[in-house]
Amino acid sequence: MLRGSTTHWLTPSRALEQDLPAADRDRYTATTSAARPEDVRIAARHSWQWSRELAAEAADRRLATYPAELHHEIAALPATQGREG
Repeated sequence: MLRGSTTHWLTPSRALEQDLPAADRDRYTATTSAARPEDVRIAARHSWQWSRELAAEAADRRLATYPAELHHEIAALPATQGREG
């Protein structure tokens, strides 16, 4: 929606190269990983950060609202949890 392309919403990976700019494709790639605990944690942090940025961008454009305070609380959790491996 933020990039003006909703054609492939049901299958978001389809035509990714045509639907999204290179910067978004790179960010998307950073949200995936091999099934290794540390790699998954890194990908999850990238995914959460990008999701927050997209939500903020949508809110700035008045396309959606989001609970900013709740986002800040949730963002603090990965830094303090999930280190037991």
